[in-house]
Amino acid sequence: MLTDALHELQSGGLTHDIPWIISEYGYSAFGARAEIDLEGALVNADSVARFLTLGGDVAYLYGYEASRPIKETECSVGNNMQFFMDARGRAGMPTAAHWGARMLAQEWAQPGDETHEIFPTASDLENAQGEQIVTAYALHRPDGLWSLMLINKDPNQAHDVKIVFRNASGTGTFAGASDVFQFSSRQYQLNADREEPRPLKSDPPARFTVGQSSTISLPSYSLTVVRGKLQ
Repeated sequence: MLTDALHELQSGGLTHDIPWIISEYGYSAFGARAEIDLEGALVNADSVARFLTLGGDVAYLYGYEASRPIKETECSVGNNMQFFMDARGRAGMPTAAHWGARMLAQEWAQPGDETHEIFPTASDLENAQGEQIVTAYALHRPDGLWSLMLINKDPNQAHDVKIVFRNASGTGTFAGASDVFQFSSRQYQLNADREEPRPLKSDPPARFTVGQSSTISLPSYSLTVVRGKLQ
């Protein structure tokens, strides 16, 4: 939808003479359980990375402050927020969106104000409708590392992936061991209460290393960053 919207704006005369800005991004305009569950982390990361890949300049997150889930419709309860508010009105347990934002800004990207290069990617993992069930976004960071963010949108199935870099000279892979940061239901789970959802656990992303040319398993509904040097 974001790709189609930007193409439509460009066909109508939008150019890069003005900045392309997402002034507020977040899962939904109304309170929904998905905002505080894994879907919130995945759609936020996917939206920002896709926008930058398509030529966007900057995107601003909506909902930094701690808050409480709210019921604005009969079908769901949630909120665009980074933390659950505790009994004293302070930031309590982080939401999945918080951990996703940290992965985006501190693991995929290199913290600071230096220039990153972003490169197009492709995935051959598709669902029955021909949509990419795993999306990927590649950065060349100021520290010389290549950083790939992989988003598995499949709610039920893990997928194994192999990463290949291509240029005019041929193909390559990561050299030696690569750092992997991964966030899924193994780190974050909500209770089953539809009226008062709360995290049963809210842990930081897992961190581990993989060897050269290794296959990487992406858990269902997960956000993964793979970072290293090229051959």
